[in-house]
Amino acid sequence: MIRVLKTNLFSIYQNPIEGEVYVDFNDSISRSSYEVLDTKGLIVEKNNCLEVRNTISLKNYQKGMYIVKVKSKDEVFVKNFLKL
Repeated sequence: MIRVLKTNLFSIYQNPIEGEVYVDFNDSISRSSYEVLDTKGLIVEKNNCLEVRNTISLKNYQKGMYIVKVKSKDEVFVKNFLKL
């Protein structure tokens, strides 16, 4: 069963952002994967090899709201951020 939660198990820095967003994970989900989605639900960035601190460059993407979806073994964590 997959539960969808908003949680503090990861943090997004520079929100709103202009070019790069920093995603920090605590140790309990550092072996997860993430996807960055636009408001249409299209995946614009993804990574399966996460570190405790990750830098995601969105310099070439349009302004607007984006969603970071972090997937662990049996949970999904979601946070939003704004690109200026």
